[in-house]
Amino acid sequence: RAVQMADLTVDVAVVGGGPAGYVMAALLGRSEHSVALVDPKPEGAWPNNYGSWREEWEALAASLQMPELLDCVSTNWAVTDCFFGGSFDTPDDERLRLDRAYLKVDRLRLKALLREKHAATGVQLLEGYAPAAAIAPNLFDGGLVHDASGSTLTVKASGGGGGG
Repeated sequence: RAVQMADLTVDVAVVGGGPAGYVMAALLGRSEHSVALVDPKPEGAWPNNYGSWREEWEALAASLQMPELLDCVSTNWAVTDCFFGGSFDTPDDERLRLDRAYLKVDRLRLKALLREKHAATGVQLLEGYAPAAAIAPNLFDGGLVHDASGSTLTVKASGGGGGG
């Protein structure tokens, strides 16, 4: 559940509520750092479908020390059929079969798993967005300020929620 907007001091703010941001927050949450994740629609579903070569997904689960990632698979294919028909005069039904396992990630289950990881490690979820605009490399407008004492990030409430 998202926390209310207020002055909040954390060691690390992860800005972005997609799979990469959620994984980053989960990994940082394992450390001794206090972490906030800024997501404009924390209750919303990720819009894209995600897939992976099976051996890469297994390697990722091992590398991140998250064996539960293997439970976040909705479909497994033992072989992969690639269709390139319709372009460059290739017949529509022509395919290239790869003897390589592929999977589709269950994005709802993945997000739920990562939210469980956040809750277990104290990652604070902020429903909002960071309106900082880059002016030049490492130079931002007033939404993100760096100085000798650290960084200050302004987060605006998105009020989005949204199911899905």
